[in-house]
Amino acid sequence: MQISREIKIGIAIVLSLVAIFWGTNFLKGRNIIGSTNSYYVLYQQIENLQTSAPVFVHGYKVGVVDGITLDENDPNKIVVELAIDKRIKIPKTAVAEIFNTDFMGSKAIRLQFEGYNVPAVRGDTLMASFAPSILDDLSPISKKVDVAIQELTQTLVNVNTLLDAQTINDVKSTLANLDAASQNASYILDQNKDKVTNVIDQASQLVASLNVAASDVKDMANNFKNVSDSLSVNDLNAAIKNLEGSSKELKDLLVHINSKQGSLGKFVYESSIHDQVLKLAISIDSLAVDLKRNPKRYVRLSLF
Repeated sequence: MQISREIKIGIAIVLSLVAIFWGTNFLKGRNIIGSTNSYYVLYQQIENLQTSAPVFVHGYKVGVVDGITLDENDPNKIVVELAIDKRIKIPKTAVAEIFNTDFMGSKAIRLQFEGYNVPAVRGDTLMASFAPSILDDLSPISKKVDVAIQELTQTLVNVNTLLDAQTINDVKSTLANLDAASQNASYILDQNKDKVTNVIDQASQLVASLNVAASDVKDMANNFKNVSDSLSVNDLNAAIKNLEGSSKELKDLLVHINSKQGSLGKFVYESSIHDQVLKLAISIDSLAVDLKRNPKRYVRLSLF
């Protein structure tokens, strides 16, 4: 049987369309051979999530993103349709989290769930989540780095402002003056080397004298300690007892005088005795004066 040219062309066109359809879906990651279940997720943002992005469960690819549209009832939300392999049972509590697959910002979705409870059915809406990217974690650090770079830039600008031609010349002049001063100091030291040596020797002698004086002071302290140690406690106790005895005798004497007994007590407290003694003293004084003036009245000398 001879096939007409038109039939061959039609068959070629059909095969081409099938190949194009299969290739397009293959490149999109869709499984056109096996059947899938569609699930939906509502996101506030998707951060450049693309159709045909892979969907993973514990790192294993189970489907792709089959469609992305705005929610007709709430334009602030985005509806993402997931085409999941029909053989994979997804629980109702599964969370569809968007995450970065590389540093270039490529997105994918991973289904997170623990255990297995009530299974989701075709067309169910899963809970949404969005994982922060590594760049988001580095954002505070990048801000600090930006601030540090700005401060460094300002510092370099200030340094460049300070290091103008005049400032550089001033610095060179200062360094030259310091060099000249150093050379002058070296010259003065060389010219007065003997004097400097003499001063150092005298300082050494002074230090030696101070060491000797310190040794003498230490010896004096030791001698004082020895003298204080030689004083026995018994001698001190005996001296204290003698002092207490003398004090007691003096106290008894004062008590005896205050009691108006004896001559001393009567002399102190009785005015008559005091007056008599005073008169006696006056008489003796008058007698001594008269004896001095008229010695012949009291002493007679005779040679025969």
